[in-house]
Amino acid sequence: MISILTPSRGRPHLAKRMYDSAKNTAQNPKDIQILFYLNEDDKTLKQYTSVLPADSFIVGPDQSTSYS
Repeated sequence: MISILTPSRGRPHLAKRMYDSAKNTAQNPKDIQILFYLNEDDKTLKQYTSVLPADSFIVGPDQSTSYS
């Protein structure tokens, strides 16, 4: 299993592009986990939730990248 953990803000379509690219590149897409940390005050949060699978993101408070 490979996990890719990515903070993202204000770039839902680039996040979707990264997600799709990683899943399409993997020999077995079930062996890769991609998880985005999204800030609850992000103006584009609804766009993220509409383009990414529900199990690929966590929504939380604005915080340092290392805590995310």
